Amino acid sequence: MIKALIFDFDGLLIDTEMADYQTWVEIYHEYGLEYPLSEFQKIIGKYSPIPVPLDQLEGLKGPLDRESVEARRMKRSVELALQQPLLPGVTEHLEDAHRLGLKTAIASSSPRSWLDRFLEPRDLTRHFNTILTGDSVSQVKPSPELFNTAIQILDINPTEALIFEDSVHGLKAARAAGIRCIIIPSSLTRGMDFDAADLVLESLQSRSLDQLVRQFNTL
Repeated sequence: MIKALIFDFDGLLIDTEMADYQTWVEIYHEYGLEYPLSEFQKIIGKYSPIPVPLDQLEGLKGPLDRESVEARRMKRSVELALQQPLLPGVTEHLEDAHRLGLKTAIASSSPRSWLDRFLEPRDLTRHFNTILTGDSVSQVKPSPELFNTAIQILDINPTEALIFEDSVHGLKAARAAGIRCIIIPSSLTRGMDFDAADLVLESLQSRSLDQLVRQFNTL
C-alpha cells in the first residue's frame, strides 16, 4: 500500500537544470569554448560544492579566478531558474497527495539554500512533511542515503513509497534503496537510459496520482 511520495527537485518540480546548463554554456563561451550537453548530463542528479564544469574549465584554460567565475555563474543561474514555472502536473500531484492522505518528501542532492530560493516564494514547503537535501547527508545520489533517510523520517517501509525522479543518478539511488521509481525525464535527460525504472512518463500530467496509486497498489 502506497503511503508516501518522495520527489526529486531540480528538473522534476522546476526545470532549474536547463538554467544551470545554459549558464555553463555562457561561461565557457566567454573563454572561447563549447560545453557539450553530454558532459553536463554526467552530473545531473549529483551535487558537489566544487562544480565539476569549473574544474574542467580550469583544466582547459589554466588557473582562473574561481571565486569570481563561480559567483557570476551562480548569479546568472539563479536569475534564469527563477523565471521557470512549476513543471506541468506538480501542483495537481501535491494537492492530490494531501487529498489522498499521503505523506510527501523532497529528497534532493542540491543544498537547502538552493531549494529555498524556489520553495519559499511559491509557499511550497507547506506541501511536504520533510525536505532532505545534500547538506543534510554524508553522501548524495547515486548513494541511497537521501531516500533511506526519507523513509525513516516518514516512518514507512521502502515498499510503501513511490519516488519521482528525472535523472539516472536518482534512479540508481532509488533502486539501491529498494523503492519503486517513476521517471519523468527533464528537458536535459530525455532520451537517457531509464530501462531500470518501474515506469517512465512524459510528464506528471500524463497520469493522475489516483491512477498511479491504484496501479502501484496492485503490483
